[in-house]
Amino acid sequence: SKYGAKEFLRRNPVDIREVSSSNEGFEMAIAYSQMNPVAANICMHPTQYAWGTGHLFFNGIRRKGVRLGDLSKRACIRLLHSTLDVLPSHWMVGEEGYILPEFYVDIDFVERLYRTPKRMNYFLVNSSKAKRRLATSEDAQPAFRDQSILAVLPDLCRSLFQRSSFKDLNTEQQVELLRQLRFRFCANVHQVARVTDLTYEKAAQLLDDV
Repeated sequence: SKYGAKEFLRRNPVDIREVSSSNEGFEMAIAYSQMNPVAANICMHPTQYAWGTGHLFFNGIRRKGVRLGDLSKRACIRLLHSTLDVLPSHWMVGEEGYILPEFYVDIDFVERLYRTPKRMNYFLVNSSKAKRRLATSEDAQPAFRDQSILAVLPDLCRSLFQRSSFKDLNTEQQVELLRQLRFRFCANVHQVARVTDLTYEKAAQLLDDV
């Protein structure tokens, strides 16, 4: 709603299916979702994805944060961008500014399900996402469609550089924007060239400077 993309989002297909609890259905489903950032070429292992939950399981280390109950109501509204007071006061906000997932993910259930780290890793490396990543080259399967990146490109230019389009950026800013496209959307050089209307050679040159 904020960026005027509601109609665009409505056109995205949604497929909801119940996960079977038999034949290791839960194990395969969790491994499939955990491998999303790996399949998108964001990281080598789910535990390395900062916005995911892969690092939560079979890991005794818990990150530090600030309890929501220790913040004023005004501070919570400013931090969470919401006036709704529905989150438990013992939940914590991490240094990155978001609710730590260990407070809403059932870690104990997942660990009981897999039983050992070795067994969980077996499902990760044998998930369909992992096999598809090995069988498909990066150039053949971009993580996002060109239309998806084109839709947010003007907003990205404005939020980062207060410019309305890619063509209004100087060389240094273009390099940074390409870095953001590669980091946020896992865009390869071919896709970067298409969405920015650059030649392949120019896009490759700018990416080399990233």
